[in-house]
Amino acid sequence: MGRRWLGSRMGPQIDNNAPGGAPSAVYSFPQQYEMQMNDAWTAPDYVEASGGEVTDVSSYRYHFFETGLPSPTADFVVSSAPPTVTIEYVLVAGGGAGGSGDGGGGGAGGLLTGTTPVSPGTTYTCTVGEGGVQNTTNPQPLAAGGNGGDTTFTIPGGTPLVAAGGGGGGFRGLGANNGYVGGSGGGGYPTGSAGAQFSPTSPKFPAPAPGQGNAGGAANPTPPYGGGGGGGYGGAGQAAGPTTTGAGGAGVQIPTNFWPMGPQNPKYLFGNGGAGGGSDFYVCGGGGGGGEDANGTVGGGGGAPSGPTGQRFAGGGPGANPGKPAPNPFGSGYGQPGTDGTGGGGGGADRNTSGAKGGEGGSGFIFIRYPHPG
Repeated sequence: MGRRWLGSRMGPQIDNNAPGGAPSAVYSFPQQYEMQMNDAWTAPDYVEASGGEVTDVSSYRYHFFETGLPSPTADFVVSSAPPTVTIEYVLVAGGGAGGSGDGGGGGAGGLLTGTTPVSPGTTYTCTVGEGGVQNTTNPQPLAAGGNGGDTTFTIPGGTPLVAAGGGGGGFRGLGANNGYVGGSGGGGYPTGSAGAQFSPTSPKFPAPAPGQGNAGGAANPTPPYGGGGGGGYGGAGQAAGPTTTGAGGAGVQIPTNFWPMGPQNPKYLFGNGGAGGGSDFYVCGGGGGGGEDANGTVGGGGGAPSGPTGQRFAGGGPGANPGKPAPNPFGSGYGQPGTDGTGGGGGGADRNTSGAKGGEGGSGFIFIRYPHPG
């Protein structure tokens, strides 16, 4: 696009053929005519921006960012906008991975929703959190689940919006092998405690209060052992009982303003959430804990701890248990992964299967919308 001086020596350099508010200057008559013909005297009455998957529905434009486009980081670029305008957003972080050996379920990724002002000519960097993977630094085959990645929307010159990654689940090993702190905490292992939410003193403390999630559930400390469920946005992870492993904490539905995207593409329906799984648009469910006794109950994912066991809700992966579920599509004794694009936590592995790992956490996403004529 060509550029020139408008306004003689008094005028700033601006695009001579782009819509937008003309800055204060002294403009000659020919320059005024050119600006009038190019509609450059007044600011646009809607946002023009690029980045991510862009879809227009019902007088709104939606931008969707995920980890595969083509990398976890991309730009949301605002080319023009009214003087005062805000966009709506949903940020979901990556879920934590489940632990191994009666492992705790992974905590769900944190979630932030709200509005934020944007300015024309500004680039906002969008970084989407990957799901956590099992920690491989432990010298023995047993390991805690890794934390999920943070999802960040940068605001040049301001405080970035950060959804905190979910905490990894605890694992069976020497000493206390706690679930990790996260957007939602990871479930505990019998010799360690469950993971908590970030405290108010942490720079990652999720705002607005009361936060982005909940703590993980406690493990059963006596035989048959069982891992606690990972925390979810809608509720804490369930504690393991004498014959049950902990189900993952409940998830939450994204704001209804973003639901019109569901009919456009099945992935925008996200995970099921209620007891029985009948509802869509649920995200951030915790992973179920892993078990030891074949008679025990497999931990559910997020959504509703009172719902059917061994199923996933709100993207949370079920924990493993000898014989349940059978067959396990992800490998005997392995915790099932959280669903990508939901921030769900991964399920914990069972104790009796050598080398079995906890399920990976589900990746997160960024959703943006604003009025647009299409």
